[in-house]
Amino acid sequence: MFRLIARAQLREGLEAEGAAAAKQEAAVLQLIRQGEIMTAGCFMWKRNVFIYCECVHRMIGPEELVPDMAPYLEEWPGQPDKRKWIPMMDVFHFNEPAGYDHWLRKGEVERRVGRVAPSNWSDSRMDLHFQPWEDGHLYFKPVEQLFACYCGDLLNK
Repeated sequence: MFRLIARAQLREGLEAEGAAAAKQEAAVLQLIRQGEIMTAGCFMWKRNVFIYCECVHRMIGPEELVPDMAPYLEEWPGQPDKRKWIPMMDVFHFNEPAGYDHWLRKGEVERRVGRVAPSNWSDSRMDLHFQPWEDGHLYFKPVEQLFACYCGDLLNK
């Protein structure tokens, strides 16, 4: 099992078109049917797009999961080769998938949640996690879910 966690940024003025392209999710559904992925989710906060995917046999890149988003994404600087997506650090706090059977859900998902931490996240004092900000949210900001797909939901239909 491999986990993909990546980030991209939508081009200014094309946020709605980029979100609509992500919501097509045809490539994700096909990869689930082929047994290539278990779970994939795409979330948006402001112009930032985040993708999470649990890959079964090989690491699958975001370009393969959401190919229709490419025209709406900015290029990231910092490397000789142009790229639309950058990897994010895996700070998973629950469990790591040992294999397909181990990672199959035992029950229904109550709700899916995505959160964005502010840029000063290096200050890891616990009291900051629970202080409301001016907008009324706690330390993590809620994000919009563009899609969330799980193999059990699709294959059990």
